[in-house]
Amino acid sequence: MAQSHASGQASLLDRGFRTPPAMARPWVFWMWLRVKSNRAAITADLEAMHAKGIEDQFL
Repeated sequence: MAQSHASGQASLLDRGFRTPPAMARPWVFWMWLRVKSNRAAITADLEAMHAKGIEDQFL
């Protein structure tokens, strides 16, 4: 019985590692400091972050 419980926890841990929940994924604090920006530059930054797995879940 204890072994099946441990096995179940291991598989749960494995699933969580392979597909982490949104709150465990990478994120950034993105801000501009005295930088002139435009729509194209902002779009390029957001697309690059998205390509690396950084989602806009907090916007």
